[in-house]
Amino acid sequence: MSSFAIAQRQLPALTAAVLVCFAKGLAVVSPAAAQAPDENWRVANTAHFRIIYPQELDSVASRIANHAERAYQGLEAQFDEAPRATIDIVVSDHSDMSNGFATVTPWNRITILASPPMEGFELAYFDNWLELVVTHELTHIFHLDRRGAAGGIVKAIFGRPQIGWPIFPNRTLPRWTIEGLATYYESLLTNAGRVRGTFHDMVLRTAVLEGRFETLQQVSGESELWPAANRPYIYGSMFIAYLAEKYGRDRITSFARAIDGQFLPFRINAAATQAFGVSFTDAFSAWTQTVTDRYMALLDRLANQAPLTRSEPVAATGRFALFPKIAPDGTQAAFARSDGLSDSQIHLTKPNGTDGHNLTRTNGLSLFDWTRDGRVVFSQIEFTGPYRSYKDLYITQPTGAHPQRLTNGARLDFPSVSPDGSQAVAVQQGDGRTWLVIVDLTTGSLTRLVEPTDNVHWAYPAWSPNGQWIAVSRWETGAFYDLLILDTAGRTRARVTRDRAIDLAPSWSPDSHQVFWASDRSGIPNIFAVDIQTDGQLGLVRQVTNLTTGGSYPEVDPSGTWIYFSAYHADGWHIERIPYDPTTWFSLGPTDARFAERDGASRASGPRHLESKARPYAPFPSLWPRFWTPTFSAGETRRGTRVLGPSFGAQTSVIDTVGRHAAAAVLNYEPQGGRFTGETIYTFFGMGNPIITLSARQRRSSAGFLVESRESRNITPIQRELFLIAREREVGVDVSLTRRRVRSRLTASVGASYVWEHRTLLDDALNPERILTATRPSRGLPQLTARVGYGNTRVRPFSISPEDGLSGHTQIRHRWDPGRPPAHTETPWMDGSWSDVTGTLKLYKALPLPGFARHIFALRASGGTARGRGVHGMFYSVGGATGEAEQISGVALLGESTFQFPVRGYPWGVQTGSNAWSSSVEYRFPLTRLHRGFGTTPVYGDWISGSVFLDAGHAWGPETVDTSRGRVASIGAELLFSGLPLWTTSTLLRAGLAFPQTEKRRATVYLRLGLPF
Repeated sequence: MSSFAIAQRQLPALTAAVLVCFAKGLAVVSPAAAQAPDENWRVANTAHFRIIYPQELDSVASRIANHAERAYQGLEAQFDEAPRATIDIVVSDHSDMSNGFATVTPWNRITILASPPMEGFELAYFDNWLELVVTHELTHIFHLDRRGAAGGIVKAIFGRPQIGWPIFPNRTLPRWTIEGLATYYESLLTNAGRVRGTFHDMVLRTAVLEGRFETLQQVSGESELWPAANRPYIYGSMFIAYLAEKYGRDRITSFARAIDGQFLPFRINAAATQAFGVSFTDAFSAWTQTVTDRYMALLDRLANQAPLTRSEPVAATGRFALFPKIAPDGTQAAFARSDGLSDSQIHLTKPNGTDGHNLTRTNGLSLFDWTRDGRVVFSQIEFTGPYRSYKDLYITQPTGAHPQRLTNGARLDFPSVSPDGSQAVAVQQGDGRTWLVIVDLTTGSLTRLVEPTDNVHWAYPAWSPNGQWIAVSRWETGAFYDLLILDTAGRTRARVTRDRAIDLAPSWSPDSHQVFWASDRSGIPNIFAVDIQTDGQLGLVRQVTNLTTGGSYPEVDPSGTWIYFSAYHADGWHIERIPYDPTTWFSLGPTDARFAERDGASRASGPRHLESKARPYAPFPSLWPRFWTPTFSAGETRRGTRVLGPSFGAQTSVIDTVGRHAAAAVLNYEPQGGRFTGETIYTFFGMGNPIITLSARQRRSSAGFLVESRESRNITPIQRELFLIAREREVGVDVSLTRRRVRSRLTASVGASYVWEHRTLLDDALNPERILTATRPSRGLPQLTARVGYGNTRVRPFSISPEDGLSGHTQIRHRWDPGRPPAHTETPWMDGSWSDVTGTLKLYKALPLPGFARHIFALRASGGTARGRGVHGMFYSVGGATGEAEQISGVALLGESTFQFPVRGYPWGVQTGSNAWSSSVEYRFPLTRLHRGFGTTPVYGDWISGSVFLDAGHAWGPETVDTSRGRVASIGAELLFSGLPLWTTSTLLRAGLAFPQTEKRRATVYLRLGLPF
């Protein structure tokens, strides 16, 4: 799945719905906030698309249909032939985020979030947001839905699974090629876009000037080092634009076709040589030299224009340090910070940058303003249910006490407090539109200041200190993102700018006689100022800074001594300041040539392309199975004997376009015993809360034990090994509720099922036992289950592990045996009734010690107890090293396991019983940041960390089972390598060495994927 962009303000990640299947069981993962399955969805068709949208977004859907058909024609003409099948486009407004997603598996589907991106320079250069995002995502469909040389044959067998080569070979490319190509065509076909804007140019220019320009190997990886998730978009799009200009645009299509034709994947240099006549390695080196020469020459031109700005650092935190605001009394500076190590927050310092501390943690980077009495009003996103996430206003005291929520579900952003502190002007949004409102800071009531209009968006309102005016940025169709002066009734008094440059984030001088703002009109984001007359009319306009990198978000302190702003550097944004000195300001130069108005730049109008009337949404045809993949399970070994052999099978899954229905199925066959296992599961998300799941499964488990037997009373008993294979057939229903928040998640569920159990006793040769027989080999057992889970851990950009929080779950089950013979109530194994309680708790605490990431102290504790006549001595098992499923090969390499009571250094089942516990204490620490690859091979390393641990566990009971052994324990260490194998999925490889402490066992070396907990 390809994402359009990562929002600059680091809003919480909201991914589209996925369905995950495992060989040992199936799990349906609920849709996230990209779309709400409980919405009143409608469907309409165009010539090439099926548009799915909530009823209230009819106007947005019609405009998307126009843009999609136009982009379709443009891509056919400029790139390559189109996919054959109809393409689904889901239009959603269930989150106050700007994004889009595209996937070609199991069918071609695009999801568009209607909210326009108005923050910063990164995404805001567009003629029309819907046009831009549709074009970008449709490029992914054109690019990725291509069959390779052997893809047609493999596709005929397996369908459209989520794999790359050989079915979809262009999916095996590094992300910079995939996102770079889409970003290039986004700009080519819309006359705006990021390649034509200044943000990508600023990132590359600064990297050159500050010695941080990345290599091709670094760009091919994924690292949270700046520019983090924007890396493939920036480097990829600008490099592809260079290739298109130098070698011809048609060569991009030739490259995609060259990848299609490769019988051996990942040979991007060979494909580049075939398409462009030069390898990517050589072309990237040439491009690096070209941009280096251009940007170094730019220094001389800037110096000749005016003296270069020399600023004073205030907060050199890197990554994100944005929106500086000085307190009304001038004693403190606040800014939004996210440094990758700590929580996103509103950070306070002295105006010179000393004595910094956190005011309040925020959900993403928040825009905010001071009140006259020293409080801070800020916006942040929060979930209002399992799928919907909206921004609201909050207010916090100067002490940083728990913030008070001012509005609920109002979808407000960009607050600016009035001089008297009683109200704020803010931007409200909904249905793909934005408008201005006045918010009462006491009651939270809203009054519209500007009415919503299609193709007009608002951002960054700023109330003047004298209370007369509101400076605000307004976007209009054609990339006119300009600065206006309004009166307090919402009427326009002056238009400061009118061009295709981005003019944003206005602020006032303390005397209300000047407005400062950031603009990229010169090709570099700089600070500008305009004089404001007493009647609101404009005076002199001048450029305040002459930066070589970039700057934004200006703020003048109350004394009129300093201008604070966010300054861009190669590691991200810093807070800096310059003296307030109008004598150093200079007249405007010419607007950069990239902002010249272009024919056809505005594409908002046009014929309606919806060819059918809207109809109620139906899950078909998207709910048909479209692929299958092979599965493998290693079986089970008991007492040195492989009781259950390896099994092979197939699995598939389906989910409809809006995530209302999801289902999965797996069927495995074990040749050793001629046995089948399988599972099917269906989940309905259409009510939002609760979620209903129906399931049916057949599974097998095994046990091994010693028994004493004799052929007659006069013969000495002999010990024999016996094995028990239990087959369970189960049907069940589960109802679950979710309380989702940005910082936490609480789930609760209840389920009922019926289990048909059959047990077979085998001798040491795995033949049916003839002397002894299983008591009541078959029985029917009803079961009730209740589960509760909670988690509030944090994973920050530089984290090597979950941090600062807890997660846990508990489960209660009760199974009873209504068919037990009354006369045998006290006979062991005759009564299958039991009850059990299990639970796991994980605690994490970050330690601010040296390194590229926080050190982590982690604790895990698991326990379980079972009671009842049906409880036996192998109810729980202790031992083993946990790991995550390996997603590349599909056969669960490296020991996929989800042991409930793990103890590293021992095999699973080293102890069994009806009571069990295990615990782990770990100290995790960063070792080194790699951020490098190996030529153009599909191998990339991000970082290495280590850990030391102490594990312990014990299982015992019931009384008929030998419990003489005490607890088992181990100590050991692990080395963790985070990388990107095959340019596919970020993967954590764990190599461990464990030393058992309670038995005469040798040290154990193991490899696993993922964290142990």
